[in-house]
Amino acid sequence: MFLDLTSEQDVKKVYDLIKDADIVITNYKKGDDVKLKVDYHSLLTINPKIIYASITGFGNESSRLAYDLILQAESGFMDINGEKDSMLVKLPVAFIDLIAGHQLKEAILVALLNREKTNQGSHVTASLFDSALASLVNQATNWLIAKHLPKAIGSLNPNISPYGEIFKTADGHLITFAIGSDKQFAHLCEFVGSEELITNEKFNTNQHRVTNRSELFQLLTVKIEKLQFDNLFKQCLQKEIPIGKIRNIKEVFELPEAQEMLKHFTVNGETKTAVNSIAFKFIDNV
Repeated sequence: MFLDLTSEQDVKKVYDLIKDADIVITNYKKGDDVKLKVDYHSLLTINPKIIYASITGFGNESSRLAYDLILQAESGFMDINGEKDSMLVKLPVAFIDLIAGHQLKEAILVALLNREKTNQGSHVTASLFDSALASLVNQATNWLIAKHLPKAIGSLNPNISPYGEIFKTADGHLITFAIGSDKQFAHLCEFVGSEELITNEKFNTNQHRVTNRSELFQLLTVKIEKLQFDNLFKQCLQKEIPIGKIRNIKEVFELPEAQEMLKHFTVNGETKTAVNSIAFKFIDNV
C-alpha cells in the first residue's frame, strides 16, 4: 500500500492497520515521525502491544542525514579497507545498511519474546553508526585493547598468517588461505613440499608467522606457482586446509552450492533469475 502521511485520510488508514498489527518498522529523520503523527507514543495509544522498530543514521538524537557511504567513512571501515598505500575505498555493497537491518531484526525478536511475558509492546531502535561500530570486531579490539591502530592491508588478517595472502597457481587461478592453526599450517607445508618451514623458528607459531609474513609469503609463492589448481584445491579440502578460489560473480553462481539460493520468475514471458535475500532454512519443524 502506498499512503501519503500528510493526508489525514491516509493517516487514518494507517491507524486502522495499526490496531491489529504486531510490528511497525520506520526510518525517519529526527522529528518527522512526530510531525506525521506516526511516532511510537501516538501508535501506542491505538495498540499497546505494538512493537515499534526504528532505524536511524547516527542515533535517535541526531538529525544528521546518513547514507551507507557516509557511514563507511565515519565508522573507520574506509580507513582500513583497500591495499596498503593505495586509495581507500568503500566496500562494494551497502554493508552498513545490511548489518543495521540485521541488528534491528535481533531487537524485534527480543521485543517479541518480551511481549510474550509482559503482553506489552516496546520501542526498539538501531542506528547505522552503532551497527558499524559493533561490526568492527577484532579491528576495534586491536585498538581499544592493544592500542594498535588498524590500517589498510588488503585482504590480510592483522592477527593471523598466512591469512588473506593471494597466490597464483601454475594454470593462472588466484587462491587464498585462512590458516587458523599450527596443524593447518603444517598440512599446507607438507603438501606444497616445504616441510622445513614447520619447525623453522620464524614460522613455527602464528605470532612468528605474523611477524615474518612477507618472507613466508615469498617462500610459499615459489611453491604454489608450480602447482595446478584442481589438484591443489582437492588436496587442501581433503586435508582440511582452508582454501578459497577467488571467483568472479559469474563463477560464484555457477557453483552447485549456489543453486539453492537462486529464484526464478517470469516477466513479460521472459524468465529471470535473482538471488534469494533469505539465507536461513528450517531443517526440522517439529
